[in-house]
Amino acid sequence: EKIGQVDLPVLLLWGAKDELNPPEHGFEMMRGFPDAQFYELEEAGHWPCLEDPEWVLRKMKDFLFRISNQPGKARFG
Repeated sequence: EKIGQVDLPVLLLWGAKDELNPPEHGFEMMRGFPDAQFYELEEAGHWPCLEDPEWVLRKMKDFLFRISNQPGKARFG
């Protein structure tokens, strides 16, 4: 219920082979956020940030670039 109260952009990065938290959990979370982006790394499990840090870095850079170009959206802190 508190997820719907988040009015900031959200980036969700998921491993397609995550057995602990399957991608379906990410899809469900995404539906709760008003402005969410979801990306799934096909060959990763539970730790995409360790399995392919370059992929994570690219997604984070793209996300930050996108929100920095949306007036009124990039509110941190």
